[in-house]
Amino acid sequence: DVRQFGADPKGNQNCTSAFTQAIYWLTSQKAVNGIVFIPSGTFRFRELRNDLSCCFLVPSNITLMGVGPTSILQLGASEYKTLFQNSDFTNGNTNITLRNLRITGNRANNASGSADGVIFNNVSNLLLEDVEIDNCRGDGLWLDGCLMPRITRVYAHDNGRNGIGTSNC
Repeated sequence: DVRQFGADPKGNQNCTSAFTQAIYWLTSQKAVNGIVFIPSGTFRFRELRNDLSCCFLVPSNITLMGVGPTSILQLGASEYKTLFQNSDFTNGNTNITLRNLRITGNRANNASGSADGVIFNNVSNLLLEDVEIDNCRGDGLWLDGCLMPRITRVYAHDNGRNGIGTSNC
């Protein structure tokens, strides 16, 4: 549960560090398909490192799982970076799952830039199930070079470019 790592479900605090800590705690435990549970609430994100093109990275063997559309991952106001992407763009990742979530780019409070919601490059065994992605200034979801991604009941709407875009998949 991301709240155990300090995530604020009321949307008042930046949750980037808490999510990063939860993910890397699971990887340090060598968890196979570790689950980061996201309860109901609005979890707001801002970038912590200028050298990343996103707020946080998702490594292999991780599931981000909410309880449905009330588990909201929201880009913070005046943020221009992608909400999250897989951790190894060059060599790729495996076994990443997003399930029962709403991801929002908070476009009304991000007047400039072209931040995407989620980007996955070179991911094999990618599963997106029961996910809503909306209000991103750029693409809601962008997949590039992913090997046979499975996308079930993903609703991407009101994004500035593509709801769901693919290349080389």
